[in-house]
Amino acid sequence: MKKIKVTCLRCNGTGLECRRNEVCPTCEGKGYVNFSYIPFEKRKKLRGVKKVIVRGVNLAGGVIEKEISYEQFLKTKSFNLYNLK
Repeated sequence: MKKIKVTCLRCNGTGLECRRNEVCPTCEGKGYVNFSYIPFEKRKKLRGVKKVIVRGVNLAGGVIEKEISYEQFLKTKSFNLYNLK
């Protein structure tokens, strides 16, 4: 897990609550908060999955559904229902 410092949204990086001139309780006056995240590397696989249902909406507002194999799902980078075989 990685951590980065990001600007506190409550005080906009000032460390103070604007209307009260008090220390921001979210960042404790630092002007930033620590944000933890896990970098994305690749899709994780699920065991036991055989089929995947891909849903979308057509121009008329109707729902389109296609069923594809899990292997095809893992190989596909982006899902456009009209290009799926």
